[in-house]
Amino acid sequence: MAEHYRRYREELQEQQERLRHKARQLAHTIANVLNDASQWHFNAEPLLENYPEIEALYLIDTCAKQVGPTLMRAPARTFYEPSSEGCDHSLKEYYIGARHALDGCHLTRRYLSLASGNLCHTYTSPISLNGQFYLLCIDLIQ
Repeated sequence: MAEHYRRYREELQEQQERLRHKARQLAHTIANVLNDASQWHFNAEPLLENYPEIEALYLIDTCAKQVGPTLMRAPARTFYEPSSEGCDHSLKEYYIGARHALDGCHLTRRYLSLASGNLCHTYTSPISLNGQFYLLCIDLIQ
């Protein structure tokens, strides 16, 4: 029994590491497309079509306030609503984890998204736009 649990934990760790690697690549690709914090969503929206694993994209400033809208792959289900500009993310795991990470990146465990009602992971990565630092948040579905 203990051996099965150990293998299960190892598999979970490997899955997390693969997802973290993929998310890091996506964040790098997205950051290269963005060039202006005030218009970021116009540049990022086509990426939702090219990367089916992305459910949502949003940008958070250093005060944990959302900049611009949440870009969603599909409309939210009833009872769920994506966050909007100015929303406070300071108590979210993806914000707190990124603030405490040495490289500023964080991948959450799977959770139920309040934006869509789907299970997702959120990957946060620091980016610089117009000389200002932000956290790029990518909700990934599996």
